[in-house]
Amino acid sequence: MHIQSCGTAIDVNFKDVGSDRDELLQATKKILQKQLVGQSYRLIILQHILPDTVTFLRMARNAGINVAKVFAKPNSIHKPSLETLVDEGFAVSCLDYGEMEGTEVLDKAILQEHALAVQYQEQLVCVDVGGYFCEPLRRLSPKKLPNFKGVVEVTTFGHNRYSAKVKYLAHPVISLAKSPLKNAEALIVGESATLATDLILRENGYLFVGSKVGVLGFGAIGHSTAKALRSKGHLVTVFDTDPIKRVAAKLEGFGVSSSKQDLLGNCDFVFSATATRAVEVADLKHFQNGLVLVSVGSKANEFDIDGLVDAAETAAIDSDGISCLTYAGGTKLKVLRMGKAVNFHVQSCPDEVMDLVFAETVACMATLSTDLPKSVLSELSDESRKEIAAKWLQRGTYERN
Repeated sequence: MHIQSCGTAIDVNFKDVGSDRDELLQATKKILQKQLVGQSYRLIILQHILPDTVTFLRMARNAGINVAKVFAKPNSIHKPSLETLVDEGFAVSCLDYGEMEGTEVLDKAILQEHALAVQYQEQLVCVDVGGYFCEPLRRLSPKKLPNFKGVVEVTTFGHNRYSAKVKYLAHPVISLAKSPLKNAEALIVGESATLATDLILRENGYLFVGSKVGVLGFGAIGHSTAKALRSKGHLVTVFDTDPIKRVAAKLEGFGVSSSKQDLLGNCDFVFSATATRAVEVADLKHFQNGLVLVSVGSKANEFDIDGLVDAAETAAIDSDGISCLTYAGGTKLKVLRMGKAVNFHVQSCPDEVMDLVFAETVACMATLSTDLPKSVLSELSDESRKEIAAKWLQRGTYERN
């Protein structure tokens, strides 16, 4: 594999990817030891390639899980972590979004690994961050995959994709998207997005103080982003397509826009955390001149970047900084990181918080193999989540160097 061409690397100053980080995933280790003992698993995982991913995959392997294939998610590949995984013998594939979603490469991976799972009497499970196995699950017949137990989906974006196709899915999916344990990650992501935006603007000579800031989407990440922005002194206004969430924002003291167009036309910055395509070329006519767009989450899907660039008369592109677009009539638009999630500009989420996510992922794997979910798209039981929370609270204090 040619690492140099493997996706878009992120330049984050992580301390290291050494084995001492194992101490930060204590709940995950306990759940692995308790729930997967005596089971033979083969794992296909599509994941961000970050230091905590290295730690998790090492733990999984040490617990006896056959980590068969690792698909690196584009735009969140930390090169030293990638190199470590390859050096340690993990089979890492780096695909762009077109290959993952426009071909049957994931179908083939499931079929190939299932054949080996049958041969070695293993149970095959996929872990997904974004709903990329949704179409393969729709296409592949369960009759031909008796050892395939299903998919664990980690993200809201992925949950929405599976939910939209749920009547066509013949294999079970357990989602972490609405888990209260995963809310801890969302809280940190909002803080990271605010910090990263400030850093990018400072690196380019701009201030980020006392601004009129809009937040599109008031789910877990949008909520945490709005709170983080307000804590830094910004005037925050929210819009969500769900009126119940707009009520929640109003009751927390945030300004609430009547429409997305109103938000785009009255803010200096707009942070988008909808897990959908939120800003289209058709919205250009509503933009406040000089608007800055910021994506929060895990995929570059919030804005129609190609359309916005094509519609511009001039475009100065900086893929990891500030891209400046100018339109007919002189309207100017700035986009941070070309629409890629800004939170990955810094260490988005500490390992100790990811411990909750990884532990629940493991518990979901065990549930798929030992307690078949009653519905195609389901969640982990409250009892299992309470067990994870208790183990996480019992973790020891890790002395950092």
